[in-house]
Amino acid sequence: MRAYEDAESIAAAQKREAQIRGWVPWLRGIRWSYVATGNFSHPLLPGSILETVRTWLDAIPPAYISIGRAAYAAVGVQRGRTERYHVHLLLGAVKREHLVEVWLRDSWRRDGHLLVDGYHPARGFVEYLVEQADEIELFGTLRPYRPHR
Repeated sequence: MRAYEDAESIAAAQKREAQIRGWVPWLRGIRWSYVATGNFSHPLLPGSILETVRTWLDAIPPAYISIGRAAYAAVGVQRGRTERYHVHLLLGAVKREHLVEVWLRDSWRRDGHLLVDGYHPARGFVEYLVEQADEIELFGTLRPYRPHR
C-alpha cells in the first residue's frame, strides 16, 4: 500500500507543477495594475472569500477604471499557517494613482486588512500567487499586455 501512496503523491506533485507551468506564463501576459494580499477579520471559507472579492471588485468606482468598463482580477486563495484563508490578488484595469490605492485599502477594511502595491513583473508576484494558492479564480474580462510602440 505504501508504494501506491508514494506514486499517488508523486503524481499529485507532477500535476501541481504542470498547473504552475501553465498559469505563470499565461498570467504574465495580462496587463496588471496592482498586486494585493488580503486577510479577513473573521474566518471565511474559500467560496465566501471569492464572493467578498467579487463584491469588492464590483464596487470600484468607474472613475478609478483605466481601461474598459470594469476591473478584473486573478485571485489566489491560500490557507495560512494559522489555518485561516487569505487571498493574493492581481488587479487590472485600475488607475495607478495614490487616491485609488487608498480607496482599495480602505474599502477592504470592513472585511479585514489589505496590502496593496503597484504591479512590477520583475518582483515575481505572479509566480508567488500561483505557487501559494490552493485555488485560483479569474474575475472580469482580462486584457492582454501589449507593449506601446
